[in-house]
Amino acid sequence: MSSSFRTIITTSATSSRRRARSIGCGCLETFEFANERPLLLLGSTSKNAILRAFLRFNIREDRLVPNDLVYISPEANESKLAKSKLRADDVLIVRTGYPGTSCVVPIEYDGANCIDLVFARPHKNILRSSFLSRFLNSNEGKKQALKSKTGLAQQHLNVGAVKKTWGPVPTLSEQDRIVEILTNIDRKLLSEENRQRSLSVLFQSLLSSLMTGKVRVPLNIGQPTTEAA
Repeated sequence: MSSSFRTIITTSATSSRRRARSIGCGCLETFEFANERPLLLLGSTSKNAILRAFLRFNIREDRLVPNDLVYISPEANESKLAKSKLRADDVLIVRTGYPGTSCVVPIEYDGANCIDLVFARPHKNILRSSFLSRFLNSNEGKKQALKSKTGLAQQHLNVGAVKKTWGPVPTLSEQDRIVEILTNIDRKLLSEENRQRSLSVLFQSLLSSLMTGKVRVPLNIGQPTTEAA
């Protein structure tokens, strides 16, 4: 997927060298937060802790996985944690472990929060959130993230590295087209993966039936038949 994206954005940007620019310069605002865990209620579902906060393991390439969420109180979200409060279309970026992995905040999580993540807020008249996320997850985006990492025991990415990221910034219509093409490819890949899993389950089920004798195969299968004279 990342190689496909790389080909598409390269083709899109070749018509004008000026489209390659520092994405973090004038195109977006960036934020970095490592909130203190004592302010959070891990796994709480009580009425006074109904807002979600995302961790790095909730972030996958171009998708958010809302499993094992951390919950915070509305009071904390509006006071102590207000600076890390998210908006729909913010781009969440992993800073530790797999630095640079990113996804877009869906509308249903507008007002949620985050822990130990970098997030970017693109200027909508210049850069689409979905395009930025696709680029950060591409080969070129990952290369820049790894080049900028710090830390020996564990890789880290900070706001400064995101601000220094260089990449193509085509017109908004071109960005939309690129994202549309890649989204269609993702759907086809997912459909094929689901089909492969279904066939694998079916094969295992049939194999089990044959091995346990639930289904018997006639012994004369494959043998030539003779017609009566």
